[in-house]
Amino acid sequence: MWIYPVLFLSTMVADSVPIFLPSAWVVMVVFFMKFKLPFLPVLCTGVCGSAVARYFHGLYLPKVADSVLLRAKQADLELFGKKLMQKGWRRYCFVFFYTLTPLPATVLFAAAGIAKIKPRQILIPFFVGRFIGYGILMLAIQTAVGGIRRFRHGATSWIALLTGVFGFMVMFAVLFIDWRALLERSRFRLRFKIWK
Repeated sequence: MWIYPVLFLSTMVADSVPIFLPSAWVVMVVFFMKFKLPFLPVLCTGVCGSAVARYFHGLYLPKVADSVLLRAKQADLELFGKKLMQKGWRRYCFVFFYTLTPLPATVLFAAAGIAKIKPRQILIPFFVGRFIGYGILMLAIQTAVGGIRRFRHGATSWIALLTGVFGFMVMFAVLFIDWRALLERSRFRLRFKIWK
């Protein structure tokens, strides 16, 4: 079917140019809800597109980091690089838990390149973490939107209402929690200024 290659390319492009385009999970939600596609094929295709884009980030970003990034941003990358230099399960756990958050993975793969870690060494925990994280986001948004539609038509139940509230809480957490402060300094902070 033609829609899945388009979805793959769309998520790959979205995560290849993260500054100007929406994140891959936003593209996946649009395809999932607009075209009424099955959940698992959309999730697998979208995460594969995202993983391919991030793999290429890991290859080329370290080569241009010195000429493009500010010194403060390079310090952030070096911090992540130290976390990624841990051996074995610690590295995989860090990548897995990082990718469960909505933080951009560009930093992760750029840091891996700076730390001289080949991108393929972190692809599996990245894929698993993104698969779970994006799956939760997609289901939460679908539930929240479905709850609003049912509420507007007067055909809602307490379970649907609670599920919709849960979906909005997930979206609130994704948008307004300062995930960087939480992961780096274990400090919980809300940040409401998210738009340019």
